[in-house]
Amino acid sequence: MVFPLRLRHELLGIMLCHIIIHVAGATFATKEAQCPSDATPANYTTILQREAIDYERSSKFRNKIDELHGKRYVDWEGGRIGEVVYGLRALIRPGKTASILDLGCASGLITLWAQGFASSLGSNAEVWGVELVPGWVSAAKSFANGRATFIQGDLTAINLKRTFDVVFMSDSYEHIPAYRYEALWKVLATHTHEGSKILIHSPLPSVQLRFAKHKAGGQQYFENVVSKRDLAACGKQNGFKLYQYNTHAGLGVYFSAFFVKNNSGHIRRIQDFGENVRVGKRER
Repeated sequence: MVFPLRLRHELLGIMLCHIIIHVAGATFATKEAQCPSDATPANYTTILQREAIDYERSSKFRNKIDELHGKRYVDWEGGRIGEVVYGLRALIRPGKTASILDLGCASGLITLWAQGFASSLGSNAEVWGVELVPGWVSAAKSFANGRATFIQGDLTAINLKRTFDVVFMSDSYEHIPAYRYEALWKVLATHTHEGSKILIHSPLPSVQLRFAKHKAGGQQYFENVVSKRDLAACGKQNGFKLYQYNTHAGLGVYFSAFFVKNNSGHIRRIQDFGENVRVGKRER
């Protein structure tokens, strides 16, 4: 079919507009996400100290110490803790895992579980925990009786002068202010080596948004929405690859993100992640 000259010009113009829009859209879509890097406010240290003091006055503080001493029920196979434990079971390998770091370890409950699990595999792994709240660190040290090393400090500013095979953050990442993400990932990079694995377990964005809206009792100063996109960007900028991201279909509250550092080889994925964690009590 032959179109009149004027109509051909109009059609050509429309086609060019579509091409421009498509190219611009593709450029926008492929633009890589960047790890948040806003300036840290001058009163950050003061806020952090105040949060630690306030948290020691909360019911959560006492609850976690009671869990440590067996005075409060802990579901190791289901729910929040079950997801973390299942992920760690896959990362802690006999003959390969000699060191483990728990960032944001609270009272050290899961830290000491990791130490015990590594020991059951025949590994005399060195296990460390870092926590902001002094009371939790004191409780963990007293209960551990030398089985693990516990340090009090800001998760985004520590320097333990060593690296670890496995690093995990169990429901602590969402309490890091976004303007400290860059600093946190520098800490993660400093304390890992090639092939190190990282597990970050945190509430899903929809849960954090709902939680912030209702401002449930005991809410901490920093309650951030943790997106997969930002996680992947922060990891990539610091030499980590996000190789697996899981949510539990039944629980529907948390995600587990798995990273590996500077490793281009075969990554052993965790099979049947969701199916092997029983739905437990939905806790916050």
